[in-house]
Amino acid sequence: MMEEGPKKTSRNSIPDFIQKLYLMLENIAFKDIVSWDNSGTSFLIKDINDFTKIILPQHFKHCNFASFVRQLNKYDFHKIRNNKHDQVWQFKHDFFQRDRKDLLEEIKRKTTAKKDDVAEDGAEDNDVIKDLRQLIRRLQSQIKQMKQSQQDLELSVEKMHKRDESITSELLRFQQNLLKKDELLKQCIQLISANNNNHSNNSNNNNNNSNPIKNDHHSLTHALDKLQQQQQFLASNKGKNKPILTGNWTTPPRVLLVDDDSVYRDVCGRMLVMMKCSVDSAKDGIQALEKLNLNKYDLILMDIMMPNMDGITTTRNIRRFDTMTPIVSMTSNFTQTDIMEYINIGMNDILPKPFSKNTLYDILEKHCAHLKLPTYINSSTSTTPLLIEESQSANTSPTTTPTHPHSNVTDYLTLNNRKRSKYFHNFL
Repeated sequence: MMEEGPKKTSRNSIPDFIQKLYLMLENIAFKDIVSWDNSGTSFLIKDINDFTKIILPQHFKHCNFASFVRQLNKYDFHKIRNNKHDQVWQFKHDFFQRDRKDLLEEIKRKTTAKKDDVAEDGAEDNDVIKDLRQLIRRLQSQIKQMKQSQQDLELSVEKMHKRDESITSELLRFQQNLLKKDELLKQCIQLISANNNNHSNNSNNNNNNSNPIKNDHHSLTHALDKLQQQQQFLASNKGKNKPILTGNWTTPPRVLLVDDDSVYRDVCGRMLVMMKCSVDSAKDGIQALEKLNLNKYDLILMDIMMPNMDGITTTRNIRRFDTMTPIVSMTSNFTQTDIMEYINIGMNDILPKPFSKNTLYDILEKHCAHLKLPTYINSSTSTTPLLIEESQSANTSPTTTPTHPHSNVTDYLTLNNRKRSKYFHNFL
């Protein structure tokens, strides 16, 4: 207790306001709100709102920033204009410095006439009011800008909502049109089927009317047997007489070759080009999907094991938007389980690796048969026995049947119902 007496006495010469102000600046917890400047010869109030709400109630009886400024003026503190930061207030006194408590005793309250104090206080109040009004105007301008931004955002959201409604309406109309198209196709198929049935019935009636007496039933049976033999003969010689690596296409098939092995892509691509195909290649499933988004293909040759996206995942993605284009798996794994998996995901066929030109051509001819040019067997050069000649040799009638221009099985099968009836009548 005896030791604290002199300290208390020495502090009595320092005004209470100055002591509290100095202690406030020594508290580093408030450095983001109020602090010394870099030189330590003045102090800065960085945030007036937080200073008024948080710091003033802890150190002073009043919570009014204008009153605090008036107190500073009474102790001859001067405000320094800060051009860099308009919202920062800076005050300075020659004897109010960092780490110089010994100078605080020199700070005295100004002794002026009461009217002068009132005039100075009024001037300082005007400065404070002016600064506050500028701050209010800036805040009002910011609020106005925020309101305008909110209105613009609401307009953008409304436009997006209308666009979504338009897209949804278009999709619904598109779906309805697809349903109508499917219904129309069903009706067309029914009409075609009914028309074919009528033609078939008319052809049978014409045959019965034109031949009321069938004297040689054995000739008809023999001709039908020969027809079946010629079909078996053509099927057995199909592989022998197949025109490998020929481009008999009405339109060159467009083939997408998907394989991560550059050697397989190069070799298989060369084979397809020799077969008069138009070839695009992709090294993984991602590139394949990108090409399918831009182009339409007649056949897709798909490897299974690939980086980034394998063939199974790629096939699943393709079948989401394309269920018609044939997809053939190129793989060395073709166990029963693998085959069932390939079929279940939407693949149409399997081309086991390694494959030859013939197997590749078989796949191409199988799935692009609609693009082939029709071929006819010449009766003068074909090794296939002619149906007319066989039927004539089986017929015991001495009357010779004239040779028909379509004298083979392929031509017979391509004729329509009416000509087929007349053509078949030659064997009776």
